[in-house]
Amino acid sequence: MKLFSIKIAAASMTFVALQGCAAMGGSGPDASSLASADWNSMSCGEIDARFAEYRQSVEDSQKFNGLVGLVSSEAESASREGASAAMQAYYQAKDSVEPVLMAKGCQDVTI
Repeated sequence: MKLFSIKIAAASMTFVALQGCAAMGGSGPDASSLASADWNSMSCGEIDARFAEYRQSVEDSQKFNGLVGLVSSEAESASREGASAAMQAYYQAKDSVEPVLMAKGCQDVTI
């Protein structure tokens, strides 16, 4: 009975967390924010901020993977696939922005 109560509590916490995420207007990293960026028109600081925001979004969404797994293995699998796609988008954007960073002489940008 105690294990059942723990699972119900975990499922409730996950539901509340996911509802909060949805209420805030997001369900995870927005890969289009990197894919559609005009890197050439952005300053070094703006590029750095865009990547920092995206990395933080990916990290936040990955924190929910374990909680989602408490609800169902299918949900956890879908969450992991989403995280994988988010990282693929990150690395594609990183490859496209590196020449721009070199041309602009950006040395303090962490991507």
